Amino acid sequence: MDIVGLFFFIVFWALLLIVFVIISKGIAISILFMVFLSAIILLMLYLLMRYSGKVTPEPITPAHEHPLPLIGGVCEVLDEISPMRSGWVRYRGELWKAFSVRSTFKRGDIAYVIDARDRFLIIEREFPLRGKS
Repeated sequence: MDIVGLFFFIVFWALLLIVFVIISKGIAISILFMVFLSAIILLMLYLLMRYSGKVTPEPITPAHEHPLPLIGGVCEVLDEISPMRSGWVRYRGELWKAFSVRSTFKRGDIAYVIDARDRFLIIEREFPLRGKS
């Protein structure tokens, strides 16, 4: 049950209780009171239905991309990295976990970022050129 349904459920039972109290006092007053409350409930339902269609959620804003692409940059190797072992590199002043597919690196070597996967950089000794056979 959503919040609007719960609201109308509580209002209905409260009005029903009030109506039974008023009926015991006098019939004319109870009829006028029921007509008045019915009009208010119908007005609230009308406004709810009319304006609920106009409510739009905030659009999801895409994540802002870094102005410089990650791929193609030069990084400094801080750990020994090999195809079997990942390590840390410093890239644009930040520490990144990196691994290599073909090359082996020692601490202090320079590497090229050839791809970025989630939070990891894939590095190699030389940047592969497109169109090269």
